Amino acid sequence: MNFKLLSGLFSAFVCFFALADAAPAVNTGRIVVGYRVVDVDEANAWKDNGNRPLWSFKKSGSIQLGAGTYLTDINGGWPVGGSRSRYCVVTANAGEFGKLKKVWFPNMLTSKENPDMNELAYSQCDLDRNIYDTYGLQPRETLRVSDVLQDVKQVLLPAEIVNATNSALDLQSMCSDTIKGVQPNVPVNFDDWGLLGK
Repeated sequence: MNFKLLSGLFSAFVCFFALADAAPAVNTGRIVVGYRVVDVDEANAWKDNGNRPLWSFKKSGSIQLGAGTYLTDINGGWPVGGSRSRYCVVTANAGEFGKLKKVWFPNMLTSKENPDMNELAYSQCDLDRNIYDTYGLQPRETLRVSDVLQDVKQVLLPAEIVNATNSALDLQSMCSDTIKGVQPNVPVNFDDWGLLGK
């Protein structure tokens, strides 16, 4: 066999494995759903829950879009800070997440006290009725997306989805005491989800 050919094949072989070894590991079966800033106690509760988000009525906070876990489209998107804050990313099984229906709610009211903060012009009953009557979907199984701050969007994962056990959706969370420590750390484009109503 030609020596030059053998030499070339060997070089290509070595180069391929060197590049493969240097490439970062990518879990192509998962998708980043969003980000949340939580208190250290909530972060610990998620960790104790097998690094899965957990919704609790006692720590529910605002329920603009309904009961459940709120995530933003960017890391640190919610203006909460302090030494007790933890920055978290939530991921899911990409295939199962793609099966979920997502609805966009555009109607916002600007608060006079804080013009950068918006409030949805809906009641909880209005939201559920809209999801059921307009789209024929079960509210408890439907993700809800809206604006929340200027240039920041939010998605609600209903409590029934977040707290489901042995779900194929396989929600997972990773929290850090710094924004830079959150991995993966990529903005989420909710518009790529095929939002109904938008």
